Parts: sequence; structure tokens; C-alpha cells
Amino acid sequence: MTQSLRLIIQSIKLVWASSPKWTWINALLIIFRGSLPLVILWLVKLLIDEVTIVVQLPSQERVLTNTLWIVGWSGVAFLANAVSSSLSSLAREKQSYFLSDYIQNLIHNKTTKIQYSFYENIDYQDVYYRAINDANYRPAHIFYGLVGMFQNLLTIVLMGGVLASLSWWIALLLILVLIPIAYHRMKFSKRLFLVRRQQTEEERRVAYYDRLLTGKDYAKELRVFHLGHLFKKRYNQLRDQLRLRQFKWLMSKILGELVWQGATAVIVVFCYGFIAVETIQGAISSGEMVLYFLVLQRGYGYFQELMGRISSLYEDSLFLRNLFEFLMIEGIDDIAERPSEFPKPIVKGIEFKEVSFKYPHNKTWILKDINIKISPGETIALVGANGAGKSTFIKLLTGLYEPQQGEILIDGTNLNTISRKSLSHEVSAIFQDFMLYNVSAGENVWFGNVNELRDEARIIESSEQAGVHNLFAKFENGYETTLGNLFQGSEQLSQGEWQRVALARSFYNNAQLIILDEPTSSLDAFTEAKLIDHFKEIVKDRTAIIVSHRLSTISLADKIAVLDNNCLVEFGSHHELEQLQGVYYQMIQALKGRGIN
Repeated sequence: MTQSLRLIIQSIKLVWASSPKWTWINALLIIFRGSLPLVILWLVKLLIDEVTIVVQLPSQERVLTNTLWIVGWSGVAFLANAVSSSLSSLAREKQSYFLSDYIQNLIHNKTTKIQYSFYENIDYQDVYYRAINDANYRPAHIFYGLVGMFQNLLTIVLMGGVLASLSWWIALLLILVLIPIAYHRMKFSKRLFLVRRQQTEEERRVAYYDRLLTGKDYAKELRVFHLGHLFKKRYNQLRDQLRLRQFKWLMSKILGELVWQGATAVIVVFCYGFIAVETIQGAISSGEMVLYFLVLQRGYGYFQELMGRISSLYEDSLFLRNLFEFLMIEGIDDIAERPSEFPKPIVKGIEFKEVSFKYPHNKTWILKDINIKISPGETIALVGANGAGKSTFIKLLTGLYEPQQGEILIDGTNLNTISRKSLSHEVSAIFQDFMLYNVSAGENVWFGNVNELRDEARIIESSEQAGVHNLFAKFENGYETTLGNLFQGSEQLSQGEWQRVALARSFYNNAQLIILDEPTSSLDAFTEAKLIDHFKEIVKDRTAIIVSHRLSTISLADKIAVLDNNCLVEFGSHHELEQLQGVYYQMIQALKGRGIN
């Protein structure tokens, strides 16, 4: 309970931080609207008492002035209630926008700065799913809950004071009987939270099958292999299992509440009887009787609503723990400031010293005891079978991962001490799973280095080097044409054309180190040949790392590094490794035997 209270306090702080101005406006409206119900009931009481007095007078002595004043003020109160209701809805909606934007900004700041390794961590996937799934609606839900709770609380305190003026034990009795209901709801809210937390992976699996059935990336194979029926069946089975558990939980909650609701109904009926007897005995007036009846009836409703809001806030606070747990994950900027700059220019070269790495939760090493020195301006081809660790080698060199053992040195400076901004300036990469950005052609290239102002001449030069300039030039809007198929007026590209765009993006960044992971895998023979002819010119004065299975691409390298069984087994020129007749020689012979260039 203490932890939940802390989470609710954190929620209030989030609301305040999102917009102090609108928080004050909502607070004033809460006070006004919380007091208004009692004002209206008091006016009803005054009206009944006044009418009772007037009707007992002879007709010639009846004066309606006071009655009309009370009716007038009642009209003002009802109008104020209607207007304040509309203003309150507007203010709540306005602040909910600020709150949602504020939460989304926190999430975006975290997702853009979190260490890349978290994306391949199973535990992180569960935390991420819970946080993002709840972030879509929980902040606004909590805000509305807090507004309603404070408004209900103020109204109940005022109405409780009225009831206490008749008999203090009536107010106390109602509180004592309603508290167990709130406790019961909060207990089940905690159970719901624990159940949902335990079944996070199952919920992710349901969401995964939903993506398989609805996502564009899966649409082709879904139809070609006729997988729709199978995936729908699995989706329905998993969804029904989750819903069955939730329904059983809901049934047990309702059955428990019925007992206390029955006890509450008995107490309310007893209170009505007590008020009626007091009126008959002349202890209170007819107007006061109506006032107490309405206060009891509406107060009971407000109290029930308050208890519901408190238990709902308790549930929300438990789920907010997911968001705060996610926001507490250590990001890149949370780590101690990296003091070093990337050496410029590289003089001594790049060196892997006894580097070993394995993924989280993996027992086997992906790379083990890697030792290699790369000279400035050298082009290195990284080759090996699938799963040998080539892509992991690239992720380590780009700073996406840090080795568990050993160190990577740039001119003797440990890569882990180099600032991220400096690293992004001096290292450019095209990955095997390159991105397809649905923005303009020019922006697709400029994204290679957004740290500098957009340079149109460099964009065109990089596009020419990648062999994609002529394609852009054919478009009606040239480099301002939106690529992809998400928006109106876009131009869809083939996979090979997208890869050329990714190459242009990599070339645009005039970095000292350029890394190309399977850079020609989707290119046609003509485009590949043209790229190869100009490759040395493109990477002139740069250090280049190429990952490839193509002999034509490997031949561009000054030296070749061969990975096998997660170790660096050979390193040297093409001629040297052929003379060695080891793993590289066998791989080359196998490719030649299959007629692969």
C-alpha cells in the first residue's frame, strides 16, 4: 500500500509537470464543482421549508418574494453546474493532451537513448511491452481518476458534515461499512496486476499473431503458404485462454462485493427510517428531512464512486509501476560521461584485443578471443559462415554492444570511452537489415549525418556514388519525392533500389570508418559492377569494413578476416589465404564450384 501511495504521488507529480497552468485550472474547478452539489441541496431544503411556511398562511397573507429569490438562486446554481461541467470537461481534455504528450516524450527519450542491447533482451521485451501497452491510456485514466476522486472527496466531506449535524454515528456507520468494499476492490486490483504481469509473454504472443495476420511484412507468405487459418486458430486459442482467466477473476471479485453491498443496503434503509422518525417527532423540518434524504442518497452514491475511484487508482498505480520501471532502465545518457573524442585522423589504426562477446541469456560465446589490427585507410573483408559472428563484430565496432571481455581500441583509445556524438560523426554503417524511411528521397540520404545542415550537393554526390541519382531525377518532384507506400504521392522502390538508397545514406556521412554489411546483396549485376568500379574512389582515405559472401565484393579488400566457430581463424590478403589453403580457400572453392561470383 505504501508503494502504491508513492506511485500515486509520482502520478500527481507527472500531472503537475505536464502543465502547471492547467493543473491549477482543474484544481479550482474541482473545488467549485465539489461544493456545488451541497449548495444545490441546501437551496432545495430552503425552498421546501419556505413553501411549507407559505402554504400554512392564509391566502391573503402569502408573500412569494423569498420563494422567488430561492428559485432564482436555484436556477443560478443549476446553470453554474451545467457551465462548470462543460468547462471542466474542456479543462480535463486539454490537460489530458499535455499529460499524454509528456508521457510519450518521456518514452521517446528513453527508447532513443536506451542501450541497443536491451532490444535483444527477453526481460526488456516484457518490461517494454507492459510500459508501452499501458502508456496509451493509463496517464489520462489516472488523471481523470484523480480529478474525480478529489471532487468526490470534497463533496463527501461537506455532505458528511451535514449528516453529522443530524447524528455523527450515521456518517461513521456508512464509512465503516464502505471501507471493506474499497479494501476488497484494491485486493483484487493487486491480484489482477500480478496476473497480468505473469502473463505478459502470453499477451505479447497474442499481439504477435495479430501482427502476423494484419501486417504488410507478413502478407505475402500468409497468402502463398495459406497460413491465415492456422494463425487465426492460434490467435483465438491464446486470446480465449487469457480471457477465461480474467473472467474467473472478475466473477470471484463480484461475488465478494455482493456480500458487502447487501450489508450497505441494510444500513442505508435503517438510516432512512431514522430520518423519517426524527421528522415525525418534530426534531427536524420537512425541508431538513428532504435535505438529509438527498444527502444520504447522493452521499452514498458519491462514496461508492469515491471507493471505486480509489481502487481504480490503486490498480492504475500498480500498472504505472511498469512505466516507472521502464523509465528507470539505464540509458546511454545515464552512463558516466564518455570523456574521449574519436581520433581524427586515425593514425595507428583499429585494434581488437582479446575481445569476447555473448548475448544476454546466452551461454555460448558469439565471438571469442578476437585479436585483429586494421591499419588506417585499409579495406577489410569479413567473411565466414552464417552465425560465425560477422554482424556481431560490426555491432561491437559501431558501439551498439560492448564486449564482456577484452577491448576495442582506436589509436589506443578504448571505444567504450568515446562519446556517442563523436562516434556517430566518424563511423558510418549500412546494416544487413537496413531501414526503409517513408520520407523524401533527399532526407533518406541526409539521415546519414543529421548533425550537420543538409548539403544538397553532397546528397546528389552520394546518390551518384550509390547509383540512385538517375532514379531520383526521374521523379516528378526529384529529391523531394516521398519514398515508400505509406503516404499519398509516394514512389515505391524495389528492394535493390532501397539498398542503393541505404548506400547513399552511408556515403553521405564523410566518416573515417565506413562499415558495409552485405552492401550488394540486393543489387543487380550491372549496379553491383558499377559500384565495384568506383568503390576505391568512394572509400579513398577511409577505413572500410565489408561483410559479404560475394567474391566480387571480397576482391575489393586489402585484407580478409575469416571467422569460424566464433573465432578469428585467418587474416591476410586474398593471395596469402589461398596459399594457406585453410577455411577461406575451402569457402572460395565451394563458391567457384557453384558458379557464384
